[in-house]
Amino acid sequence: QMKRALLFISGPSGVGKTEVGAWIAQRLSIPFYDLDDEVERVAEMGIAELVSRDGWHEMRRLEADTLSHLIKPFSQESRQGGQRSDDSSSRHPSAVISLGGGSVLDERSRQVMDSTGILVTLWATVALIEERRTRRVYHHAHRDRPVPHENLESLITERLAVYLQCDMWIETLMGESPSQLGDRMIRAFSLWHTHQTQGRSTPRW
Repeated sequence: QMKRALLFISGPSGVGKTEVGAWIAQRLSIPFYDLDDEVERVAEMGIAELVSRDGWHEMRRLEADTLSHLIKPFSQESRQGGQRSDDSSSRHPSAVISLGGGSVLDERSRQVMDSTGILVTLWATVALIEERRTRRVYHHAHRDRPVPHENLESLITERLAVYLQCDMWIETLMGESPSQLGDRMIRAFSLWHTHQTQGRSTPRW
């Protein structure tokens, strides 16, 4: 029986990782963590302030340490066989973690995620991401996190190779609600799990 995996959601800032991750967690009654929020809690300051004070390199180091600490209890539970073993539960993740836009740039973090769960890259057109970022600044200013440079298209292009190193690649569409996208992601996770348990190569979307 394969352990239930953590579901890591990656992708560009503004693509909707937090919204869909929170919806999936609520739908499945499992824990949800936003890595940006966790970093700010550990640092006792906002990410913008942290980057301004210590730089991006230090922020990424703290981000990697925070992620490693966050998933440790789930890794221990898996080793101890503490989770239910019925097939229906194992088709669902044991927790959802929404990553910062650049979290996957850290090789150590990618190795940790690869050993403990499934990494999904959430995608959208640049126009849709920019629209969502603008809307987020207007409605949820506290959730507007800094990015290394403001040219979104260039930033995405720089990270594309790393974003492609994932287990699944799922595009969110214009007008799609978190529940619609979340349902698609849950079904995709179940299919991924089936392929894993049967020893078949896992298709990438």
